[in-house]
Amino acid sequence: MNAVEKRRAKRNARKKRRSFLSKIAVIGIASYAIIVLVGQQLEITKKQNELADIEQKIQTQQDINKDLDRVLSMGDDKTYIESIAREKLGYAYPDERFYVDVAGN
Repeated sequence: MNAVEKRRAKRNARKKRRSFLSKIAVIGIASYAIIVLVGQQLEITKKQNELADIEQKIQTQQDINKDLDRVLSMGDDKTYIESIAREKLGYAYPDERFYVDVAGN
């Protein structure tokens, strides 16, 4: 081999080494990006589930608030007191018969 061929061989070897290192760098960066994206997607899914739970709790609380507003608007209404006595406490008038359907239909 003459001097020119030796220089070309060295230059080709350096190019191959650079090419190999470049490929490894690109693969490393791509792997890192994929890992970060997957992690972010998992975090987004987790936060969406938390949001859905919170929205459900908000809806439940709004329903409770509506019921309380209705109660407050009724005040000391006799029919309201009777309905609470019947529904929550199971009370009835002395001459009234109370039947419970146990059939479950």
